[in-house]
Amino acid sequence: MHWIKSHPRGLWLLAALALCWLSLSTGPAGSDPWLLWQYLADKHQGSLSPAALALEQIRLPRLLLAMLVGAALAGSGAVLQGLCRNPLADPGLMGLSSGAALAALGSIVFGIHWGLPPLWRLPLAAFVGALVTGFIVIRFGYRQNRLSITHLILAGVGINALAGALMGLLSHIADESSLKLMTYWTLGSVAGASWPQLALAAPLLVLTLARLWPWRLGLTLWLLGERDAQTLGVDVKKMQQRLLVLVSVLVAIATAFTGVIGFVGLVVPHLCRMLFGGDYRQLLPASLWGGALLMVLSDWLARTLVSPQELPVGIITALMGTPVFLYLLRRHHA
Repeated sequence: MHWIKSHPRGLWLLAALALCWLSLSTGPAGSDPWLLWQYLADKHQGSLSPAALALEQIRLPRLLLAMLVGAALAGSGAVLQGLCRNPLADPGLMGLSSGAALAALGSIVFGIHWGLPPLWRLPLAAFVGALVTGFIVIRFGYRQNRLSITHLILAGVGINALAGALMGLLSHIADESSLKLMTYWTLGSVAGASWPQLALAAPLLVLTLARLWPWRLGLTLWLLGERDAQTLGVDVKKMQQRLLVLVSVLVAIATAFTGVIGFVGLVVPHLCRMLFGGDYRQLLPASLWGGALLMVLSDWLARTLVSPQELPVGIITALMGTPVFLYLLRRHHA
């Protein structure tokens, strides 16, 4: 534990290199620990072998999308836990993922295509659904021009319940082909990652994550209390509004491209807080890295546990996250 705290950058770098190598070397066609070197050699010669081509066109965009989505979800969770001053807060509590999933499932069941190709149709529907949900929840969260965390969470709980009921209704009337697609959407997956999809998702996620960066010190001071934070120069109202909008946008983008993936935004920030403390100047970057690495690990497990079949990655994050969540819940009340 002491080595981890004293060498955080070395730890993250080693873990990232190991997981990226593992992810790129393994697939349904088998494992090849030297595939990355083969790809680099083929690239230098200007002619890719089938295995190297699969790495470039399938595994690499998948790896990058998993890292970006993991960072987005964990960063959103860290910010929301700070705003709520509650380490058990999670982006899912705001109902954003449920709203995105409901809009996407509605698009699948009713065949709404807006004249768009399938590549963009579901992400756009999910993005709009998450943003509308975020607007509703934030609207209900404000009372007398002040943010009420209790009302914010209760509004999210209500949205989650309503979205769950409507998704159940959609599942009841969907045909067989739609049901399979709905299953993957509600359980999350990065199997559909591609370079065109990544070209759209990456700039949106990176730019939105960068907007969180200036608020690290403000979040740390906010934990001291509203009055102390204001005394030290933090515009609390502005910070709350900006961060809630950024969290909504991040979760909307992440859900739009991978479906609903739970527990990353809950577990990763709390584990990082146990390792590096509550100062958001260390906690936020640690959460971003931690979320990215957890998603890479989860995606690798989803591809290999029942190979050649593949599990939705949301199942893996839930299986890993639930025991940790229960431990955190017990520790929080101890």
